Amino acid sequence: MNQKLLVVCLLVALFASRMSESKIIQLNCLTSLKYQLEKAPWGATMESPGNCEWIVAKTIYIKKPITIRGVHARLKIGVGKTVLMKVMAKGFKLYNFVFTGNQESVTQKQRASLLHITRGGFRVRKGVVRNSSRDGITVYPNRQKPTVIIGGEISDIEGHNNVRDVVSLSTAADGRIESRNILVENIKAFNCGVKGAVEVSDGVRAITIKKIFASRCRYGISIQDHGRSKFEINRGISISDLTVEYSRYGIVSETSDVDHSDISIARVTLRKCRTAMLLKNIRNLSVADVKVIDAPGSDSLVDVQRCSVLRVRKLDFVSGGPTRTAVKIARSKDIAINGIKLSGRFKTFYGVTLVKNQIPSGLRVSNFNGRVETKKVIVV
Repeated sequence: MNQKLLVVCLLVALFASRMSESKIIQLNCLTSLKYQLEKAPWGATMESPGNCEWIVAKTIYIKKPITIRGVHARLKIGVGKTVLMKVMAKGFKLYNFVFTGNQESVTQKQRASLLHITRGGFRVRKGVVRNSSRDGITVYPNRQKPTVIIGGEISDIEGHNNVRDVVSLSTAADGRIESRNILVENIKAFNCGVKGAVEVSDGVRAITIKKIFASRCRYGISIQDHGRSKFEINRGISISDLTVEYSRYGIVSETSDVDHSDISIARVTLRKCRTAMLLKNIRNLSVADVKVIDAPGSDSLVDVQRCSVLRVRKLDFVSGGPTRTAVKIARSKDIAINGIKLSGRFKTFYGVTLVKNQIPSGLRVSNFNGRVETKKVIVV
């Protein structure tokens, strides 16, 4: 009899759990958003009625795998060092949201991201992040008792007037606690402050980044480390379908010599960018189908430093201001470039420059075609 009663109790508990997981709860515009979300049942879907914006003065902590839909929230003016929402549970989902920061009223010493995700299995879709004093969306393990972040998706996000990145992926413990297997797709960045659309840093792995647009930012995409440990190795980064305009860089790798590897870049259009790509300290790097249009002029448009096993296919430079060289290569080895085209009213002295005393070993350049006076590899 006791055994039967135990089975019945277990079934009731399981049924109640499943009911709460599928429960849809309408949020109340007149009640604290922090209170409602932190008290949400396990697995519930919390929906906004769509006609209100909550003012947030203290961080909202998400410690259960809930789904949030349609929320518009804004950080209170003057509140610094405060993340709007911090996710500390696996399986979190956020859809159709608008998060607004208060960067005009706090200093950079008080900066904080709008959304900070510390666990894996998340899905963040169809949102706007704007006016953040730091990043729009940050993904990295919690500093206290960090755990590896495995799996996640961030897609269909617009960022406006954020001081730093729209999306930033990083690690904890100087790369020892990593973030991996994350998709970042269809991100648009407008009027960034000191950074750009997407940053990957400090030892992330297996990251797919595609369909990215950036306008008037420092860069479209950055690959970075802070040089604190040998574990800050970014590996397995796939970048495709990137468009950047009116920015300092298209892609920049602000990386130290810790053997970053297996990075692919494809289908890139860069318009009015001073430096198309700065690529440093990367092994097994492939670059394909890059078009650089109307660059305003600089020392070099594609700058390769200390890279090995680099395969470049189809670089197309169309018009632009005075530039010393289209492609500069230094301290690198095993480089193959197939297809460089210089066209339009493009004012460049050299197509490819090999820096004196740093001539790459194993360099191969083929299908070099352009309407400039010098059409061959030049050593200066």
